Amino acid sequence: MSLSFARAMFPHGRVRVKKSKRYLLYEDGTPFFWLADTWWFAMTSRAKWPEPFQSIVNQRKKQGFTVSQIVVGYPPEVSLDSENAANSGGFPFLQNGQINPAYFEEVDKKIGYLLQAGIVPMIVGSWGHHIDVLGTIKIKALWQEIIKRYQHYPVIFCLTGEADIFPDENYGKKTTPNAIIAIIRTIIPPVSSMFFKQHFPQQIIPVTINSLEERVKKWDEVARFIKKTLTKPVPLTVHVTPTTSAGELFHFPDWLDIDSFQSGHDYQSRSYIFEKLQSAALPRINLEPWYEQIKGEFGAEDQRYMFWVGLLSGASGISYGAHGVWNMSSTKDEFLDHWGKSDWRTALYFPGAENITVAKEWIQQFQWNKLKPSIKIVSPQISKKKPLNPVAARCKNDYFIYVPSGKTTPSIHVHLLQTNKNMTALWINLKTFQSELAFSIYQSSSWKFNLLTKQDTLLWLHFGK
Repeated sequence: MSLSFARAMFPHGRVRVKKSKRYLLYEDGTPFFWLADTWWFAMTSRAKWPEPFQSIVNQRKKQGFTVSQIVVGYPPEVSLDSENAANSGGFPFLQNGQINPAYFEEVDKKIGYLLQAGIVPMIVGSWGHHIDVLGTIKIKALWQEIIKRYQHYPVIFCLTGEADIFPDENYGKKTTPNAIIAIIRTIIPPVSSMFFKQHFPQQIIPVTINSLEERVKKWDEVARFIKKTLTKPVPLTVHVTPTTSAGELFHFPDWLDIDSFQSGHDYQSRSYIFEKLQSAALPRINLEPWYEQIKGEFGAEDQRYMFWVGLLSGASGISYGAHGVWNMSSTKDEFLDHWGKSDWRTALYFPGAENITVAKEWIQQFQWNKLKPSIKIVSPQISKKKPLNPVAARCKNDYFIYVPSGKTTPSIHVHLLQTNKNMTALWINLKTFQSELAFSIYQSSSWKFNLLTKQDTLLWLHFGK
């Protein structure tokens, strides 16, 4: 990679946080539309270089994704000595505890190819519980290497994945070596020390079991180390487990540039997606929404829900995941199949990805970065208790109202101060983006619109010429 090459692929410069702290921009002030694909195992041999890695990147570029969420270090749900954590150069660390240059040689090629495609890598520095295995010193060494190699390029750093996760014996489907080692060391420490070195050489420092407060303190120390080490302005975020947000977990530290939360893979998470976005003080992104077809659920319509509810509720970006791509699974090895069987060759072409990337292209004809949630203009309206009600936002003379398919009433009411003079109302098909004239009845300072379909849809109101 070269700086001149990176500049050519990113003529607007690197990504930064807007002063208002609600949206992301390029260096020259051009709005940056965060549309991320999740690919936790991209740096491992599960996504071999050059193929199929390059073909997957090419497809995501063609679709219009702008960010790739990747792990540099150890990915989730595998032990540190698993072949699924290594690439052609081996593991991130050598057996003597030093950084493995050969591992990073392949990572260099892959990150370079992402940049060549105009896709911003969001680099995650291993997973949350790994700091209890490797120790703070080793995690800092990992981040020092990441910073040295990639801070000069248009990248985003993510402190860790699921900073607050404490895996149990079911993590990754089977009892993890970490849990076994912890038990052995408690019962027979002298013997377990030899056992540890012989059978788990990649787990450099013995497992310790810490409280959440201690865990957060460790990762906070690493985050401050990252900010101190950086010589370039790389935005920093952190990925967390469901129900909380990064800001809440770390008490809104000064090092956090992009707040985040995870809705996870459960329909019940609908109840707090809207709420989390409404309360954000920093740019906030749902870094782990429900993945398409994970557990055999969450199809294209669910992906559209995440996109439109997120965007119209104030999200600073949209992340997506396809079950089969995030873990690079195949029907041959059934990797992490406790989440459901999958194959990346099929998952790469799921319809939900196509729906949301086309939605991104459509909304960019407006000043989407100036969208302001306008929940109260529509009734019924979205709420924590009624997440399938419509959600609305305004952008200058345009209003956008997303109506999920779970809506039970045959019509919606829109309450605006404007008269219906020079108003154009269109129903937008969220698969094809073809429009159909929406007829309304004006009653008591509001318009009544009858729904034309049982599918989710978008009502676009434009005032003016």
